[in-house]
Amino acid sequence: MLGNLERWSVDALVLSIAKDKTLSVAKPEVSRVIVVRKGRRGRNALIGALVGFGVGFPIGMATAGYVGDTNNPRAMQRLENAARFGAFGAGVGALVGALVTRNKEEVLYTAP
Repeated sequence: MLGNLERWSVDALVLSIAKDKTLSVAKPEVSRVIVVRKGRRGRNALIGALVGFGVGFPIGMATAGYVGDTNNPRAMQRLENAARFGAFGAGVGALVGALVTRNKEEVLYTAP
């Protein structure tokens, strides 16, 4: 049975199963209670974006001469290239961070 936990007492477990409906289940009928906590997709995407930018930016600085086909690129050219690589890395990191987010399950009660 799926629902939101309303109350837990010695005798019963009360679940909210719909907007205005509650269900009371006697304790002997309960075999296991699991709480599912949603993952933090936004936080993980932000962390992934920061890591991706941190990896991409120095790579862009180092490869500016190869991308622009110059022996000694200007500082502005290096920064532009670093920003492009950093933005690309941030996008990839945010995508990976958002996709690897999982819900956490915790067992609160198991019947003896």
